[in-house]
Amino acid sequence: MNFGLLLGNVLVLFNTGAFASVVLHATGDLGVSPNHASWMQTYYFVCLALALPVSTWLALTVGEVRLYLWAMIAMMLASWLCATTGDLLLFLLGRALQGFFGGLTIPLSQTLLMREYPESSKPFAVSLWSIAALSPFTLGPAAGGWIADALGWRWQFLLNIPLSLLAAALTWALLYDRKTEHRKTPFDSIGFLLLAAALLCLQTVLNQGQDADWYNSPPLIGIALLGLILTAYFIVWELAQRTPLLDLRLLARRNFAIGSFTLGIGFMAMYGLLSVLLVRLQVVAGYTSFLAGSVLLPLVFLAKPMASMMHLIVHRFDARLL
Repeated sequence: MNFGLLLGNVLVLFNTGAFASVVLHATGDLGVSPNHASWMQTYYFVCLALALPVSTWLALTVGEVRLYLWAMIAMMLASWLCATTGDLLLFLLGRALQGFFGGLTIPLSQTLLMREYPESSKPFAVSLWSIAALSPFTLGPAAGGWIADALGWRWQFLLNIPLSLLAAALTWALLYDRKTEHRKTPFDSIGFLLLAAALLCLQTVLNQGQDADWYNSPPLIGIALLGLILTAYFIVWELAQRTPLLDLRLLARRNFAIGSFTLGIGFMAMYGLLSVLLVRLQVVAGYTSFLAGSVLLPLVFLAKPMASMMHLIVHRFDARLL
């Protein structure tokens, strides 16, 4: 059960960490400039983010185990599209679908895992999940680089196919008889569409700004203004909803606002370094994909032990100071 649930989580995050070291192979094979490398990563992340607020509603509607199963199968099909297409737009579609359906599995894997452990063992389950979540950002880039150099970059997506099926099969075989809560709850579809459109507009500006000369481009100015208007409308809409997609009122709580802000900054620093550094090492310094990915391997020696001990440390020291 541990292997089946954590494998799904690792696969989703592996497609971020490992792909950062092979993205130049992908742009070259698809016949586009290296500037398109950011497109292949950022749209994946935008769709992954959009899936997180939807996952709770879908889990209550269709059931957690069933949703996890179908999300892994959909991710397998998206990986097949990325592995076989030679068209940039179809590849971006595959990456977007990978991100969305992969994003559904992240909270589900943690929920299903925690539910199977007794109360006394839940700290161990948290540390186990943390170690699995760190693996794609430490071992992933080196593994992805080796796959790209030795087998070809498309094998990163081809390997997703049997592994996604294995994760789905193990989860279904072991947890199919678990009773989960089913109830119909209202879904804020307008809020979801507003958020999706706003994020895609703003991300498109960031992706195309370098090539289109930023705000010297009238189309880019129009997309940026549309994104800002949609963002403002989304905030107003969410504050007026009884069952919002995102409860923005939580940001009025000091601890929640500070925690969300620092978590966002921390992730930006970690993944920003990961994505920018690996590409620059290959473009500027001439590193191979495997050598660039190996630069992050020393993180294993500190990040993994820290993740395994953190659940014990927080009981002895003030978590805010840590």
